[in-house]
Amino acid sequence: MPARVLALAAILLTFSDARARSVEPVEAYTRARLDASLGFVVSGRVEALLVEEGQRVGAGEAIVRLADPEGEAQIRLLELRAKSRLEIDAADADLDLARVREEMVKGAASQGGASAFEVREAELETVRARLARDLFVQRQAEAALQLEQARRRHEQFTLRAPAAGVIDLLEVDPGETVQALEPVARLVATGVLLADVQAPTAGTLGLAPGDAVGVVFLLGDERLGAQASVRSIALVGDAASDTRRVTIEIPNERDLPAGTRVLVSFEAPASGHGPAPVVDQD
Repeated sequence: MPARVLALAAILLTFSDARARSVEPVEAYTRARLDASLGFVVSGRVEALLVEEGQRVGAGEAIVRLADPEGEAQIRLLELRAKSRLEIDAADADLDLARVREEMVKGAASQGGASAFEVREAELETVRARLARDLFVQRQAEAALQLEQARRRHEQFTLRAPAAGVIDLLEVDPGETVQALEPVARLVATGVLLADVQAPTAGTLGLAPGDAVGVVFLLGDERLGAQASVRSIALVGDAASDTRRVTIEIPNERDLPAGTRVLVSFEAPASGHGPAPVVDQD
């Protein structure tokens, strides 16, 4: 057998042995899949709280709204300008009139009733009328762009959930003034819990994202088993402690709070033990 093949087999055997080795369970603490402090990018006065603490919200759902009367008035004004065709219709009428006059002057000139100057003047009046119409069309398009900008500015006065989750905390009341970037709400998603485990490096050799791991929740005197999976593995270990970080995902079908203590075993539970993984509903 070639030396290269033997070397490769030895390396694979080493990883296999490391994966199979019994590793003592490692203690860690869970955290929420999403735990975000939300705030506005503008300052203003709270006009309305659109949700309540403990309420589940979907991605993009409005949470808090600030008062923006000037922005709302600007939007109404620009909507009127962007939809109005009064100036364009008037310009169409002027253009039609200029064309009629041009044709009449040219007809008169063909019979000697108008000079070359009068013909040229009529032609230029038609050009001016057409340019005036084009200008009004451009102004309407500009109003539509300004309307889009105004709506985007106004949208900054509504705080929306960046992802699905539960409103864990509201830190403002209606009528209160808030500053830009000041936290006003806390959004948490715990349908899947995460835990960062500082595991012995030797015990993580051969681990890969998606591998099953065993978890036991330590809730006072109660012990609750669960099955989790590896989410990611640090590529750089801690030489001082001979460990490296392994992040695991734990389906939270029992709706346990984040911050609970767990014991993590990198030996997958036997088939049929522990709850089956569930899909994160947050």
